[in-house]
Formats: sequence, structure tokens, C-alpha cells
Amino acid sequence: MVNLRKGMLGAKGQGPMSEVPLVVNDYESGFSTHPETGNVTRYPDIRVHPDDPRAEGQTTLALRTKKQEAGQYSNGVAMAESQMKSIAEAAGPEGTTPLLNKDGEQVGTTYAVTADLMYASGKGNGLVPNTKTLKASDPEYGVQPTADGKSINNRIFEAQTAAKEAKEAAAAEAEAPEPEAEAPAKKASAKKAAAKRPSKAAQAAAASVEPPAEAAAEAESDQPSV
Repeated sequence: MVNLRKGMLGAKGQGPMSEVPLVVNDYESGFSTHPETGNVTRYPDIRVHPDDPRAEGQTTLALRTKKQEAGQYSNGVAMAESQMKSIAEAAGPEGTTPLLNKDGEQVGTTYAVTADLMYASGKGNGLVPNTKTLKASDPEYGVQPTADGKSINNRIFEAQTAAKEAKEAAAAEAEAPEPEAEAPAKKASAKKAAAKRPSKAAQAAAASVEPPAEAAAEAESDQPSV
């Protein structure tokens, strides 16, 4: 799920979970009906709008991400039908657009709303919008397709992918070993030692010099007598 940390601010200085512009994808098939009461619960995919400052660097913008038994992940946020009606009313016509699949067929409706967020009840159920704080999103956080036909969900996918690639690149750079530096000091020491060592010519000249008389006499006294 999205990580709204302490210190994160919105474009107007809001706190991390205050007045967050949201993209609400309400799929036609995303609901369940209680067998006894007949109450309907909808499960829209709700994400932080990619243009909000708090979305920067987020590898997922979903309010809820929970792993299912089959190994797949669910992003559906449980909402009562009355809450979804409040979202649709807050979004208005300008904040509403058809939700299309890859074949261009409508499979639901996408809404642009702004709301405060709070933690959902139950462990691991992520965040939910406080429907009492709902309002229409500012135009810069809309959900209409761009001039080149790019949908808001394509833009969300691109933002998440860019954040993941940047994170992986940073991790790879941190793990890369640093290149070994040369040791010029050792080379200098070797040259200095070579400079102190006498040349072969100097060694030969020193060997040809006769020892002093005292040294010669002392050498003769060390020899065994015949």
C-alpha cells in the first residue's frame, strides 16, 4: 500500500493523510452481497493521484494491498453502496469518466475525489477515505484522459513503474563494490630503496681496496699455526 509518512505534505501544505486527491476505480463486477441481509459491499481500487506531491517515489499508490491465498494481490477497499454513492456525488460530471479495459470496453467508472484518509479496521486492511470529508478534486487532479489519449490509470502505472526502477537502480548502486585505489606510496618506497642500494660498479671498486695493516695482521693471527 502507499506509504504516507510523517512529514509528507500536499501541494497546499496538508499533512500526510489530509485532503488527499484520489482516483477511485469502481468495477461493475467488484461487489459482494451479504447472504442474509442482502447488503451490497463494493470493492473499488482507490489510489492517490499521481500528480500529488505525496505520490512522488511511491512504488504503489493503492490505499490497500493485501495478498490473497492464491498468491495474488487485492487492492479492493470495502465500501458500502451508500459510501460509493457519496463518492459519485462528490466527483460530479467533471470528475467522472468511464473505466475501460484494454479492448476499450467499459467495465466500470472512475471518479476523482479528495478526502482525508484513515486506517481501516482490521489488520492489514490499509487505508480508507473518510466519506464525511469528501469533496470534488481540483482540476489538476482530474481523471479525464490527456490530450494524447492517455488514461489516468496508464499514468498511475507509469508513475509506479518509474519509482520501482529508480529504487532498484539505487539499491544496485549501493551494493556495487568500490574500485580498489592504487598504492603510490609503495612504488615510491621501492624507488627510494633502489636509490640507497650501491651500484655493481661501486661494489666492485670497494672489493679491490686492500684492507689496512692492522686488519691484515689480525686476520693472520686467527689462522691455525703450522
